[in-house]
Amino acid sequence: MPIRRYDNSAQVELNIKSHLEREFIDNGLYQNIASGQLRIGGQRSDVLTRITSTKYESFFNDWVLETDASGVTGFETVNVSGVTVDGVFQPRGSGTYLPEIDFNGGGVVFGVNIPETSTVEAVFSYKETHFDFPDTFLSPALFSEFKDNVVGTNVSVPSGFITQLPVVVIDLQNRTSSPHQLGGGTEIAQQVVFHVLANSRRQMNRIVDQLSTRSDRKVIQGVDFNKTPVLFTSNGDRASTYENFTNMQANNALKWEKLYIDSTRVVENNNVFYGFHRARVDWNLTFYLPSGG
Repeated sequence: MPIRRYDNSAQVELNIKSHLEREFIDNGLYQNIASGQLRIGGQRSDVLTRITSTKYESFFNDWVLETDASGVTGFETVNVSGVTVDGVFQPRGSGTYLPEIDFNGGGVVFGVNIPETSTVEAVFSYKETHFDFPDTFLSPALFSEFKDNVVGTNVSVPSGFITQLPVVVIDLQNRTSSPHQLGGGTEIAQQVVFHVLANSRRQMNRIVDQLSTRSDRKVIQGVDFNKTPVLFTSNGDRASTYENFTNMQANNALKWEKLYIDSTRVVENNNVFYGFHRARVDWNLTFYLPSGG
């Protein structure tokens, strides 16, 4: 297993991202793709596009992989258990073609070559909102003719080719530290800036509400991502040692510091840039580091 050396800033970023992805799913910010479902232009959303003889992609990035968030009652998320090749279901990691699910890339990687004439189908859920960090390459979203893989075009655009919107960039900004108590470690006050880029005012408002009023005064039990088991395979599927965020939060051996969301503030809202809606939400966080942390 490779050595992991996440510093405190990376721990904060990873815990916020994991927390928000679960929260957004539980509050319905996802879409389900059913068998035979059509998208704009009459193309089937469940039929994957061939990239190579072993790699197929959907129109959507970020398939729901969380096992601790099932979504809205009556419209629960789909737990992807495999794909269908030419009408025959292939379970994850077995069957004739040994498929692995690339949850982040929105597709499947097969263990053997797939005939070029084959039809590959998948039933899945994908996250409406994509979280990333300041080094995200947003140019494909800003300057592509495709604003969104769902309604932007009738041309086939496999998920890995462009950045889907909406996107929330988690950006750690100002930080101050002070002694927590004599010999008792350090109290950290951290500003977190969320940059929101969306296709519509409705999308933007839902995200802003989730990041502001729905998040205010919450406490996130941190997970030490230096200690977690291997969560994903090299192809992006859940590893055999995968644990969901909720279970890791409850595991005393994996616990990190608690993140206290002291306040939230909408700094910018409904700023339109080249047809994109932009917003900014700030969090003021407090967490504590032990001596030598």
